[in-house]
Amino acid sequence: AVVQSILDYIPVAKAVGAHQMLLAFYGDGELAFGRDKGAVIESLKKVAPAAEEAGVKLGIESSLTTEQYIHIIEEVGSSAVNIYLDTCNPYNFYLDTAEQILGLGKHMGQIHFKEGSHKEGAKDLTEGFCDWDAITAALKAINYDGWAVLETSSLSGDPIADARKNLERARALASRCQ
Repeated sequence: AVVQSILDYIPVAKAVGAHQMLLAFYGDGELAFGRDKGAVIESLKKVAPAAEEAGVKLGIESSLTTEQYIHIIEEVGSSAVNIYLDTCNPYNFYLDTAEQILGLGKHMGQIHFKEGSHKEGAKDLTEGFCDWDAITAALKAINYDGWAVLETSSLSGDPIADARKNLERARALASRCQ
């Protein structure tokens, strides 16, 4: 069912001009914690040719180590599979986001700019524990030129004001990556 759903959405992504699809593996689908990644690799092998043909990338988002991500990409063997990294997820699992960006390099497809942890909850961008100096330096070092998607909340209760504030901060962060 999941494989067919991805196959169904690839032409939709192409039709709307989306070049990147997010494949999130959380909750029951979390890939970390020693779970067998074989089924995911086999599923990605089934959908990757359609994504390649459509010019759509399939971005894995999970809580894996750099080595685990690269293992999956190499096993699938498709240029259509990359990593959709969330700036907070590595920290939530005691990994370093900047080191992960550097290790993933060309395998970075897209990134979520986000603050907050499972313990602390959401924070406004740049007001949490993320080391933005190291993250932006890593993005610059790998010549990342993809999108940075804001994954932020409305903590003040004014979603428009919060969105403006977080967008302004994201723009300032992005300017450090050039």
